[in-house]
Amino acid sequence: MASTPTLFKAAPHYLLTIKPNGGTLLNLQTSKIYCVNHVATRLWALVAESQEGLTSDAIMQGLSPRFENYVPIERLQNTVGVILTEMEHAGLLERCEAVATPTSAII
Repeated sequence: MASTPTLFKAAPHYLLTIKPNGGTLLNLQTSKIYCVNHVATRLWALVAESQEGLTSDAIMQGLSPRFENYVPIERLQNTVGVILTEMEHAGLLERCEAVATPTSAII
């Protein structure tokens, strides 16, 4: 049986402001501000656009076209992994399990 993929969702109580070299995330409940680099800004925006959440592979697919001419793919993968971990630890992203869709039986 295949495992259910892990999804990342943007925490609901943050507001993103995009700037030329990155962005800021404002926690609307605590007024805490996070300054993030360009990759983290694009990652958070991409995840926030998804209602269901995104897997790390889907995040890479979304970011790769934007950065492939500037950063080797292996470096981008490592950077994305670090950013996901740090954003989850800071409460900027939430990890959840994908809901498995039932398959219908053929009779």
